[in-house]
Amino acid sequence: MENLILEYQLLKEEIRQKIEIYNSLVSFTITTSVAVLTYALSANKTILYLLPFGIIIPMSMRIAYYKLSIAKLSAYIIVFIEKKTVGLKYETRNRHINTKKERGLLRFIIFKDYECLILSITTYLLYVLSYIKNKSVSLDFHLLWPLSFVVYEYIVMRKIRLIDKDKWIKKWAIVAHEENQG
Repeated sequence: MENLILEYQLLKEEIRQKIEIYNSLVSFTITTSVAVLTYALSANKTILYLLPFGIIIPMSMRIAYYKLSIAKLSAYIIVFIEKKTVGLKYETRNRHINTKKERGLLRFIIFKDYECLILSITTYLLYVLSYIKNKSVSLDFHLLWPLSFVVYEYIVMRKIRLIDKDKWIKKWAIVAHEENQG
């Protein structure tokens, strides 16, 4: 039992560290993107508006990694520790509350996990406004290709939103079952 409690404490600490890194990545992405956009605005060079995508896209992939890692650790705790102990049930209870709470419109209103997508859309719109400022409005290659960055970011955001802790609970349960059989 002592080993389970120690493992629980270590895993909860690892989750806490990953949450801190996740929050730092989000803050870094927002801060640096806004700084680059501010510079692009003051420099009045259209191409500079695309630079934040070089920050947003790699950071969103790291953010997705940490979200997935947190879900996997939490699922592990539920399967291997909380099912074997009486008092340690935080992850199970938290999962139950979050599953009920985040349905429908509330999920969108709080913009949880949408930071990089919003930055991408803002970056693209500022690029478009700068591009068409001195040109006639027409859909040409220079307006359309940067849209692929926004689409890519939307795909990453959807993957983050679709991280399913229940799927990882099932996978860990299979591992636990196989260990018990062997």
